[in-house]
Amino acid sequence: MNMSMVYVVAIIVAGGLIAGAIVMTGSQQTSGAQTGGAQTGGTQTGGALTVEQELEVCSGMPETRSGSYEDICITGVAGKHENATLCKEVSRDQRSNCYLLLAIVKSDANVCAEAESPSSCYNSYATEKLDSSVCAKITEISSRDQCYYNLAGQLGDATLCDKIITVYQKDSCYRDMASRLGDSSYCNKISNTDQKQNCLDMYSQK
Repeated sequence: MNMSMVYVVAIIVAGGLIAGAIVMTGSQQTSGAQTGGAQTGGTQTGGALTVEQELEVCSGMPETRSGSYEDICITGVAGKHENATLCKEVSRDQRSNCYLLLAIVKSDANVCAEAESPSSCYNSYATEKLDSSVCAKITEISSRDQCYYNLAGQLGDATLCDKIITVYQKDSCYRDMASRLGDSSYCNKISNTDQKQNCLDMYSQK
């Protein structure tokens, strides 16, 4: 299940079930008030659930091959309350999704530092927010290069190709820019002679 789907499902599952629990709580309180004494003339409704009660709603949800709905629900609760501590209640293999959701909700890439795989979290955050500055936070060269490559393509920003260290990926980035922007001058930045000529042949104005 990709991050966009996790984000949507987390909010829907957590929000919907918690809302249902609030309605049920309100009904129980109304019933209790009617049984215990005179009615006050209006319908008594329950208040918002505490975080602990919301987590109880998530508890015991089923698992499928695509993931645990309990984890998705907890992730939704964490996002709702912007509480990164709740991500520790999520299974280890799904925890990074929780921190990523928190980072996106709070518009704070630094939350990714707590994730199991910070580089992956930073990469996904940068892609989601279209923020190339976050790529610099990634320590692994290959992951950082991929981040710049992805953002260069999404933003049409050829200057991001300059930040790529891996020669092959840098060349691919310049070639993509020549194609996307219709500017063969980017072909001249390609290191590989054959690829450079191929790029010039393909994108130079006739």
